[in-house]
Amino acid sequence: MSLAQGAAMWESLKAGKPVMVEEVASVADSLGGGIGMDNRWTLPAVKQVMDQHFQVSDDYIAAALLLLFEKEKIFGRRGGGGGSCGAIAISSGHQRP
Repeated sequence: MSLAQGAAMWESLKAGKPVMVEEVASVADSLGGGIGMDNRWTLPAVKQVMDQHFQVSDDYIAAALLLLFEKEKIFGRRGGGGGSCGAIAISSGHQRP
């Protein structure tokens, strides 16, 4: 799962190498930022093990956090909303944009 804007991993996977992206304010601010231009481990590991990758908007993250609270009574952190989004997206058959 990557943010819809400012997603370094998303753009790096598309490019096949680490790339710089503009950091964008997000409700899940801990998911922003780069992966490092000298990245030797994370990008290859993600390429090897990841079978699905979604981009989600701030609205989707906020909705996932609200759903997590309403249904499970779990108050998730904003960055943790990303993982919740991924699980909800996969279970609901969400197609990546």
